Amino acid sequence: MSTRVPNSADIDFSDWGFIQNMDDWIDTKKFANLVTEAIEETFKDNPPAIYFPTVWDDTDGYNNPAPSDPLTVYIDLYFSSEVEACSWSTTLNESLDSYLEDCEHDGSFKEGLQRIAIGLRQLADRIDKVCNKHD
Repeated sequence: MSTRVPNSADIDFSDWGFIQNMDDWIDTKKFANLVTEAIEETFKDNPPAIYFPTVWDDTDGYNNPAPSDPLTVYIDLYFSSEVEACSWSTTLNESLDSYLEDCEHDGSFKEGLQRIAIGLRQLADRIDKVCNKHD
């Protein structure tokens, strides 16, 4: 289950340009508050989730071909219903690229990247252990 990250920004649509451009025909502050509250409630009931499409073998679980990168993750946002998610795709490789480039250049993020490497090795060992039970 996903949880909101402490100290991260609040959901707030009051400064979004599309809302500010509606001043002539609606109460934009009230509208922004309604949108913000609706999304906050949606996330309380159905928080964003990470989905691993590679587990489906030859498909991604959404009737698309399986991703070529096994470390692809979908970020599911339940804005359409409690069952169907609006999904965004990224990979762990893409997500870590800039940190790896910085580390290669000047050593930035070295300790954090090493902790990630240890965690990924531990997860890989756990995956192997579970899967090997069925060989």
